[in-house]
Amino acid sequence: MGSTTSVSQFGSEASARLSRRLAAHFGVLAAMSAAGALATAEKADAGVVYSGPVNITIPTTTAGIYLNLVTGVSAPTPAGSPGWDVNPWGSSTFFAYANNAAGPTDGIVTGLGNSTTLTDNLPMGTMIDGTAIYTRGPGSETTGSTVFTLNSNQNIIGVRFQNEANGNAIHFGWVRLSFGTTLTAQPRTVVEYAYESQAGVGIAAGVIPAAGVCCRGATCNTTVAQAGCTGSGMAGASFVTTASVCNATPLSNTPCCYANYNKANGITVQDIFDFLGDWFAGSAFANTGGNGAAGSLSVQNIFDFLSGWFAGGC
Repeated sequence: MGSTTSVSQFGSEASARLSRRLAAHFGVLAAMSAAGALATAEKADAGVVYSGPVNITIPTTTAGIYLNLVTGVSAPTPAGSPGWDVNPWGSSTFFAYANNAAGPTDGIVTGLGNSTTLTDNLPMGTMIDGTAIYTRGPGSETTGSTVFTLNSNQNIIGVRFQNEANGNAIHFGWVRLSFGTTLTAQPRTVVEYAYESQAGVGIAAGVIPAAGVCCRGATCNTTVAQAGCTGSGMAGASFVTTASVCNATPLSNTPCCYANYNKANGITVQDIFDFLGDWFAGSAFANTGGNGAAGSLSVQNIFDFLSGWFAGGC
């Protein structure tokens, strides 16, 4: 009997402690809610942002096509693509022009082939970062190891650009191009592109995120590469290679188990405390059902998380 009483007492005491801790958190929460306060989210972790196949025609004109790598908008005029980053163009040959006013070493990678001033066709995996040589609007290599390949989509240029969505910070990216029988013949297209989401971090030419989704805390993201799928604060992270789309609703439990916030030991009470700790700290990973990007948190995030936690099932 003594043992039974002890276990019962232990269970009651543990339950009481949990109740007190939750009450303390929700007491503060209620005050914040009444005042209309919102927590401010932190910035998301680094990762490769990939366009997917876009196949944008590069006209055989002196205007070309103006492409904003962040918004994905392209147009034959700068006004049609505000904040444009790269402009492939040319009626007599191929040119690549970068819109980067950050300094004299502007935006297109050169210096790997026969010339230090002509655009290079980068080998797969070439690192595009602060150590590369850049020019603003060079023509293209026509001889040597980095010449552009005709009748092929295996042509990659490196880009250094200012991201207007991140305070005009410098980011690095690549653009894959397809050429026909000559550098000016049609079809001539931008096949795909990618850039590193964190300012100042280099990217390997032609490398795209592995198939799968990145689960961080109570969020899901399809654009974060496996190598960049890491948590911060109290949030854990896992990469699900068997999925290509995120959870259908904020309360679903697959492919990302939001209720297992710290991604350790399954769903436990600790996940609640870790979630609340990050929510009060303003972590983007506590934006239940979000993608881990910057934004504002709300009280609804807590209700959604707790509903998923009590539902279990993952």
